[in-house]
Amino acid sequence: MNTQAILSLQDAYLQLLQSKQHLLDEERKLILVHCTDEEFLEYFFAIGILKENQTFAPHLIKAYRSDAKTLLSFLAAHSFTFRNIGFSIITV
Repeated sequence: MNTQAILSLQDAYLQLLQSKQHLLDEERKLILVHCTDEEFLEYFFAIGILKENQTFAPHLIKAYRSDAKTLLSFLAAHSFTFRNIGFSIITV
C-alpha cells in the first residue's frame, strides 16, 4: 500500500473517531446514553456477540445483522426507539 493510501485511511479513521465523541465520557469510557439505535446494535454486536475468542459461521453473522435491520425497521415504522420501550441497559 502506498503512502498516499495509508494517509487517506488514517484521515478517514480519525474522522470516524471524531464523529463518535458523544459515546465517550470525561474519562474516555464508552457510554451509550446518547447513541442512536443503530450505534447501540453495532456496539452490542461488537461487545456482546462477536468476541475475539468466538467464531461464528458467516451465514449466522449475516442472519444476526438481517434480524437487527428488521428490528430497526419495525422500530422506525412504529416511531419507537430502544429508550421508548424501556431497555434498562440504555435508560441507566
